Amino acid sequence: MPAQLADPSIPDPLRIILEASLWYLADEDGIARARASALTDHDDVDVCGLAQLLTGAHARAGGTLRGRPLGDFAVAVRDVIDLHVQPGRLREVLEDASLELGVLHAAQYVAAAVIHRLDRHPQIMTSAKGANGVCVQHVVAQMRQVGRHAFWPSQAEAVRGGLLDPAQRSLAIKMPTSAGKTTLMQLVAAHSIDLHPDGVVAVLAPTRALVSQLYHDLRDGLPADVAVRSSQGGLDYDTDLPSTGSVLDASGVAVVTPERFDLDWRRALTEDSGIDLDDIKLLIVDEAQHVDNGPRGATLELIIAKALRRGIRVVLLASQFSNVTAIANWVNGDALESDWRPAWLERHVFIRGLPGTSPTTARVGYLWPEGGDPEEVFALKPSGKTKGEGWIRDRKHEAAGLMSQWTSEGLVVVFTANKSLAKSLFDTIYESTVSLGPPRRALAEIADALEPRHPDEAAALRNGFGMHTADVPRTVRQAIESAARVEGGLLRCIVCTPTLLEGVDFPTRTVIAAHPPRTGAPSNAPDIAKLRNLEGRAGRAGKFISGRLVVMTSDHDSARTWRRAMRQALPPTETALTAALKVMQSRAPEYMAPETKDIIDAVTIEVLAESAAVDGDLRKALEGALQRTFWSATSAPQVQAPALTFGASYAVRVAQRVPDDALRAAVYRSGLKLEGCLALRDAIATQLDPVVNVLRSDAPDADAHDRLLHWLIKTCVATLEELEDLRAVDPDALRVALTAWVDGESEADIERDHADAWSAVKPVHLETLLVWALTGAFEIVAALANDLHLREAAHRRLGPSRLRYGVFDAELCSLVRGGEDRVQVARIAAEYLKVPKPPSAILWPLSMIVELRLAQEEDAAKAAAAAPDPSAPNDPARLDGD
Repeated sequence: MPAQLADPSIPDPLRIILEASLWYLADEDGIARARASALTDHDDVDVCGLAQLLTGAHARAGGTLRGRPLGDFAVAVRDVIDLHVQPGRLREVLEDASLELGVLHAAQYVAAAVIHRLDRHPQIMTSAKGANGVCVQHVVAQMRQVGRHAFWPSQAEAVRGGLLDPAQRSLAIKMPTSAGKTTLMQLVAAHSIDLHPDGVVAVLAPTRALVSQLYHDLRDGLPADVAVRSSQGGLDYDTDLPSTGSVLDASGVAVVTPERFDLDWRRALTEDSGIDLDDIKLLIVDEAQHVDNGPRGATLELIIAKALRRGIRVVLLASQFSNVTAIANWVNGDALESDWRPAWLERHVFIRGLPGTSPTTARVGYLWPEGGDPEEVFALKPSGKTKGEGWIRDRKHEAAGLMSQWTSEGLVVVFTANKSLAKSLFDTIYESTVSLGPPRRALAEIADALEPRHPDEAAALRNGFGMHTADVPRTVRQAIESAARVEGGLLRCIVCTPTLLEGVDFPTRTVIAAHPPRTGAPSNAPDIAKLRNLEGRAGRAGKFISGRLVVMTSDHDSARTWRRAMRQALPPTETALTAALKVMQSRAPEYMAPETKDIIDAVTIEVLAESAAVDGDLRKALEGALQRTFWSATSAPQVQAPALTFGASYAVRVAQRVPDDALRAAVYRSGLKLEGCLALRDAIATQLDPVVNVLRSDAPDADAHDRLLHWLIKTCVATLEELEDLRAVDPDALRVALTAWVDGESEADIERDHADAWSAVKPVHLETLLVWALTGAFEIVAALANDLHLREAAHRRLGPSRLRYGVFDAELCSLVRGGEDRVQVARIAAEYLKVPKPPSAILWPLSMIVELRLAQEEDAAKAAAAAPDPSAPNDPARLDGD
């Protein structure tokens, strides 16, 4: 620590410049930038200019310091960073400058910080790896354009470790959340495109929100002539048709969920698409720790194994691999691991009363920091009727009290692992908080867009609050995600479940785990992996010096358990597929737990669909399908043998139940659970002729199409486990409610008119499950009729994507997906279609007409908002007598 920091003659702002420089010299770039950012608008011009240099705003600093003694220094910093002059130029300029001693010392430390970070200069590091292609250099240029003149230490380790090596070995990368994985994805994708201009880079993300974010990040980071595509679908075609080109069948970058990637891969292997899998040169998997997540994790592992068997480079990125070396060995690649974080992390447990006292009668709440003694945070009281100050002694009100302590420092995320508790938690927090007055303009615009259909949510958003769960309407969730990210974050508090935190990045200062994540029965122990994910959301490079995680508890034993969990290592990595295959070493699938059997069923139907093996060869085919999985890489042959024996025997029994190759392919492409899929097959088979007649009719009948759509929905609900939670709903009531939804009625009206049915329909049904189930049903219809064209006809005539976007014409879905209000879209379309058209009229596409009128309505609304109030005094409109 330099003596200058303790010199009382040096003004405090210059001390902060010294401190920020020292943080850079310690490779703590996030903290350094946050400290310097606080001074970039300081009244002292020299302090302001030096802070701007430290944050990378060199052009701005040049303007700030022009004509001052530090002006030449600002130019020299820019020239050094641009690699136009040697670093020694900075010392020469400062020696020639006439500066006060304090300013000189501060500038010297700024110079030292600049020189120190040259080892991590993006241009120098990428060139040293021979990555001089147009796309990589574009990413580098984009970084520098936003003031990023050095890789973060975690990113530099990855580049040194082989991210851009010509050998293109697969990689397993482990680094904390917010440590810079997005930049690594941009770089490795760009490098692949430079090496294979006609190739495909596939990027997998576990949620639609993360798919959307990565799509925008990659689109912004890569050259404009590089195609970047995304699909919001899972095991369905979203707004596309089966005949429409896949996101994988053209060069560039495709950002998709694992399910959508799996669908396209399955179609390619069953000769159902024009995709050439050899065109895929790179597979990037974000949040790859999800290989341990039940059937979804097994699907992801099988995808990775398929890619490895085809020689595709695989890059896995995760924050929670317990043994990254084992993962690297699985992909036959290199392990890159960094524990660098962009901000300090404070971890606390909230307790009622001091340890050794009774929490049920406590009158004071404490924060018990990791490695420290409890610190009083606020008073408690038994109930709202109790006189005096204090927060009510229950979890909801205590969470509100904690939130109120810290919203002035930045966004507070209040997390609950139990979705059923989110609404009451949000209501208590929101009702206990005072209004801040008029919101910022950007936030007001987001809230205004929600107002017509979601007035309560819009009101909360204006005050800086949002609730984000799977049951919240899509448009509200999108508005909250946008408000959390734009302009550095506009919100005070978000109450959420894990749906928001799966990799989505936004600036958060504090995370409060009101109902922290547990592993479930029987142990109900802290879920260490999910706890790590929570703490990774706290703090952000350049905005906060530190992040804060608070785990709430009700008793002191639980508090001690969570404090130990904060220091506990991640459990050993075991993928969901490995766990299922271990069970099959001693047990046939018919005797397994349902979730375990679902995983084995998925592998079995894949083997039957992808191979032409007869019964005697099924063991060999099964062994081939499991090659390059984590299980095959980590299990000894003598351990694998009994599982393969059980598996091959089970495959013979499944083959007897699904003897037809076309039906095997259909079941495989559907991705639905085997038992339900076979039940659906049997139900459709009884009505196959009338179903086929509707789809083949020469004169399309909209009413017949809707009747068939709802019959298929009713049949899917009755047979598929994925939709079993809708079985308690009266089928006719469900049909009426869903009809109102696709007609474009508002959710408030549907809830009022069809309360019982609509209360059972969750966003996950509309956005994922119903469309997925119908896509699978179309596959089965086509297989039973031995006519794949029926699948295309079903998508065209029945329009399952209408259920996802809530509009009556499939052509309108793209507008809602792009962010337009579904009720407004449906209204405009319905009004246009009611107007008679002369025979000679040019019939433009309905979506084009609606898009034009949406723009007209927006312009009219803006004009009305800008117009003077005619009731106001001295209004010219009143003088004109209007």
